[in-house]
Amino acid sequence: MTSSKALSSSLWPHQTAALEVIDEYLNQEQASGQSALITMPTGTGKTAVVAAAIENASAGTGRSGKHFLVVAPWRGILGQLKRDLEYRVWERLNAHRSDSFPVILELPTTKQISKLADVEEPTVFVATTAKLLKIYEECDRDEVRMAELFADIKAVFVDEGHYEPAPRWSTAIRSLGCPTILLTATPYRNDQKFFNVHPSHRFRYSHQKAASEGFLRSPHFRTLPASTSDIFVSELVEFVREKIATHPDTRVIIRCGNAESIRDIVAALRKAGRQAIGIHEKFETDENVGLLRSVPNPDKSEADYWVHQFKLVEGVDDPRFRILAFYDRLGTDRSTIQQIGRVLRNPTKDPDDSAAWVVARDGFDVEAVWRNYETFDEKAGEAAATTPSLAKDLLSAQPSSVYYGGKFRSLLDLEADDAWKHFSYPLATRVFRSASVMNLDEIAERVSEEWQAEDREVLRWQYPDDRTIVLPFIDVSNSMFLRTGLFIEATFGFTVLRVKDAHVFVFDTEGRTPMLMTDAFSRETPMRLSRLLAGDSLLTTVSMDNTDLSKRSIRAKTIRAAAIGDLAPDLTDYAYICSVAEGYPQVRSDGKKFRRYLGLSRSRVRDSRSAERTFAEYAAWIDELSLTLEDDAHQPTSTFHRYARSSDDPSDKSPTHILLDVDVERFERQLEGGSSEQLRLDDYANDVINGQTTLEVNGETFTARVAWQEDRGRYEFSCPKLAQMDFRDRSAPQRELTRVINAEQLLRVVPAEQGFMYANGSFVQPMRPDQDTKRFWLLDVLTAVDPLASASSEKGRPRSDGNWDADSVFGLIDQLATRAPIGTSPEMTKYFPNLDMLLCADLGAEIADFIAVQPDRIAFLHAKAGKGSKLSASALHEIVSQAVKNLLWLQPINADVPQVGYWGQDWTLTMKGSQHVAKRLRVGRFSNGQEMWSHARSVITNPNADREVWLVLGAAMSESALRAAVENPTPQLIQIYSLLQTAWSAVSQVGGRLRVFCSP
Repeated sequence: MTSSKALSSSLWPHQTAALEVIDEYLNQEQASGQSALITMPTGTGKTAVVAAAIENASAGTGRSGKHFLVVAPWRGILGQLKRDLEYRVWERLNAHRSDSFPVILELPTTKQISKLADVEEPTVFVATTAKLLKIYEECDRDEVRMAELFADIKAVFVDEGHYEPAPRWSTAIRSLGCPTILLTATPYRNDQKFFNVHPSHRFRYSHQKAASEGFLRSPHFRTLPASTSDIFVSELVEFVREKIATHPDTRVIIRCGNAESIRDIVAALRKAGRQAIGIHEKFETDENVGLLRSVPNPDKSEADYWVHQFKLVEGVDDPRFRILAFYDRLGTDRSTIQQIGRVLRNPTKDPDDSAAWVVARDGFDVEAVWRNYETFDEKAGEAAATTPSLAKDLLSAQPSSVYYGGKFRSLLDLEADDAWKHFSYPLATRVFRSASVMNLDEIAERVSEEWQAEDREVLRWQYPDDRTIVLPFIDVSNSMFLRTGLFIEATFGFTVLRVKDAHVFVFDTEGRTPMLMTDAFSRETPMRLSRLLAGDSLLTTVSMDNTDLSKRSIRAKTIRAAAIGDLAPDLTDYAYICSVAEGYPQVRSDGKKFRRYLGLSRSRVRDSRSAERTFAEYAAWIDELSLTLEDDAHQPTSTFHRYARSSDDPSDKSPTHILLDVDVERFERQLEGGSSEQLRLDDYANDVINGQTTLEVNGETFTARVAWQEDRGRYEFSCPKLAQMDFRDRSAPQRELTRVINAEQLLRVVPAEQGFMYANGSFVQPMRPDQDTKRFWLLDVLTAVDPLASASSEKGRPRSDGNWDADSVFGLIDQLATRAPIGTSPEMTKYFPNLDMLLCADLGAEIADFIAVQPDRIAFLHAKAGKGSKLSASALHEIVSQAVKNLLWLQPINADVPQVGYWGQDWTLTMKGSQHVAKRLRVGRFSNGQEMWSHARSVITNPNADREVWLVLGAAMSESALRAAVENPTPQLIQIYSLLQTAWSAVSQVGGRLRVFCSP
């Protein structure tokens, strides 16, 4: 009878060597956090090593515990693992399965996981990474709780340890606190990014060696012309017929790019008389046409052609598969190598069964992929794909001294304690508020781990002072301009973490923000950040997001001007959220002017100051920001009051509409063949019903969920199918789209309580300016003129002296002419001290009632007296309409000429039988209308001249009456506000300034 360790004694030499590494690892006193790594090509018996290790560990020393956990990335692989551990490993090695070998069971569900402690019989639990990750999330990522639940696990075996996304599942596995053995067929992920693997706990069996020792077949390649599915199948069937003479049991794998192609290929194969099955998760199992939802047991299927998209890339270990055909290529070379591995198994080491065939359509050079992999396997070895090794090699290649940029430079020791003194610190940061119990070292530790996971090699931490940690790093990447070749590029950078009072300031030279900051900390509020442009600060650029999510609404807009505050607010500015503001802060005590950028939606601050950029200057700048942010005396410049501001949270935050606020150019996904696809997302707001919505992404419709998370104070968006599409951030490819949406709150949500909007991570409550005296800026364009209070007539009674009645609006305007015998009105004439033309253009095809000109200013004046009402909406409507329709003539680029022939004639009006005659040209020496217009145009086209529109209102408008209406709003106020705002905004759009003259 065989011994209890019959399996280990039956292993091949390379399996025995791998087992020895595992046994030594498991029998030692475990070093905290250390793992073992076993790299063996597909077909060389990894599962047998796992079974033997479990057999040995059951009777060995090391960690206490009676159970084992085997983790696999896919459900399909799980079924195969169970069969292998239950009987197939022993059958293949002709060994005896000991009665003491643990039973094989699936890990309990998340709801039943607490019963794991009640299992008394030694057991090998098998689970997918998804199930383990779900348990981890159900435990609120509590590592203590996870360790308690899995206290009886003696060791964890992770099959296909290269599987992505490693940052997520590796954290869940590490939380178990168990000895962990990683097994992978691909020498791709063998650095220290996700697991701490000691060199003595590594074993690698190269593909080259496995092939030379006969455990693997050698692939041979054949190309078929690009063709339709019918022609492809016809040529493939003929090729297979030629190759299976010596091995009639040969099976064929065909790889397709989607479910439709699988259907077509299976139908063509069956039409050709072949036994074929197609496997895809979208299929409803129908054996009559050979379509299956999941991978069948190869031992129970008669099919000789197996067609799939992803289901057979991993987890099929049947040596009868000797031919592989690519109808469509896979997205990455690694996946392609894994797929080829399915036909390389040769467990009997039969020299007559040493060849496998790989067929591909023209356009996919799969042989080149394989040759590159062989070079990788042969030459790269343990140094392959490791960021630490690449960074070390690149650093060692740096010259020790060079003359560059006008300076003699010596190589810097980046591992020195004082390396931070040589860094240049731009005045830029992101600002977070700290409500976390994490101290600075804990923050740095988490950020360092995150950077390592994103292919950054973090160097020695730097401590410039007790409130700052600087994390230098080497960012290693292949040139983005190479499709298949290799040219490694390295970038040096650093991340600054500084704590000051209630703030955590984060700066990264490459512009990345650690996900930790958006997960565990809150961004500084826009209201506080706007204090950094306070008082008399001058805003020159603003970017705004609309709170109106309707289909035909503007989503966002950006405005640049010499001074935003000098522009008229748009009619709907109050409904926009200011997301970015740039400008010049109020002059400092030293009198120096500088430009400041505020990313209000992302809590970013950047100053453009001339400085040496030493750490001392940077630290002083950060501390200055912190003091200002906390100082209530620093109130934002009044221009910010134009826009929607942050508010208290609504009582009912249930989402009713959602708009994903994603920059689509930022995200892409890798397609088959190495090409990429940019994200396409409909820019529409979608209804949310019972927390559920639909969205269309790249032509596919998905169901998503969105819900308010009270504990985290934010909305959570989830869409598993969108996550599976695997769109990634171009600048940080490890960051998947849906995770970024949540971390950065890239969504706008309309909650159930009306009047609120959620955007940029906070709630806002737009307030109409006519309902808020602090925002009623229209009062700023009003000028009270005493004589207008009695101007109840626009032109007055007819006169015989060629002037207008002094009590009329025209008579008051005429006082701009310095020669007017009735005197002047200082409130109006101060704007034209050098008046060289005053023209009455009233009547005819008028473009204004009067045109006033001096070398640096022109004004179109429109007059209206009204009928006694101090707030006449009808009079205002008439004058605003006249002013707006004639704005075209104030445009410098408008080359048209108005009707000016009558300008050289007298103004004549018959009133009640009397004729009123006046000369139109009140000031100036011009002989005809053309000369007058040419003079006016010379000022209109002068970029340094002021262009203005004057609304001169008699008794139709009273400043005091308007102020009173603002304090106690009336329905009429809304109409007056809209009219005045429309005029102000329209005049501003043509680069002009509006002035409204009215009675006091």
